[in-house]
Formats: sequence, structure tokens, C-alpha cells
Amino acid sequence: MLRTLGPSDAFGELALIDDFPRSATARVATLGRLLILYKSDFDALMDGNARIAVVVMRNLSRLLAVYARRVPVLAIKPGPPPETPGPS
Repeated sequence: MLRTLGPSDAFGELALIDDFPRSATARVATLGRLLILYKSDFDALMDGNARIAVVVMRNLSRLLAVYARRVPVLAIKPGPPPETPGPS
């Protein structure tokens, strides 16, 4: 299990943005309601409402930040400072 979702949580949002299929499986532990948002409806919603688009992008950036923190960062050894041009 990767993640447990609670009331009002969503999944599959990246597929709405990048058009790549996902292979995850979702299962419910208790009765609940599943709402489906088709990509065509999502695109129309984003085109017609900038405030909703901003909220979606903020949520996606938070998700991206969580994933980025899980990936080890490669340290780059700093080289000598760049030369500054002298007077001509």
C-alpha cells in the first residue's frame, strides 16, 4: 500500500495533466463514493476558471515537492568561480 486516503482526498490527478496512463489500483476499505472527472471536463474547467486552475497547480506543486524530497539529491562538486572579464 502506498497511501491511505481520507474524506475529500483525490488520486489520479497527474493523469489529467500529463496524458500518461497510470497503472495503480485503488481499493476501498469501507463504503464510499467515487467521483469521476474526465479529462475533457477537467480541461474545460481549467480553461474556464483561473482560480480553480491556480488551486490545482498549487496542489500539484505540493505533491511534486513531496516526491522530490523522497529522491536523494546528487551533490555537485563546485568548481572554480567563473572568470570575470577585465577592462578592455
